[in-house]
Amino acid sequence: MVKEGMVIEGPFWPEPVEVKKVDEFGDRVHIIGATIYSNTQILWRI
Repeated sequence: MVKEGMVIEGPFWPEPVEVKKVDEFGDRVHIIGATIYSNTQILWRI
């Protein structure tokens, strides 16, 4: 499970992303993160 404070990398982002907030809504998860170097905010809905 992805947790707040984790740094994740993958082919979907141009640089590492720090997970800022994880919210669970029933069977859905919203994850807010920010890229490490350019501080661009990212939102995932899973």
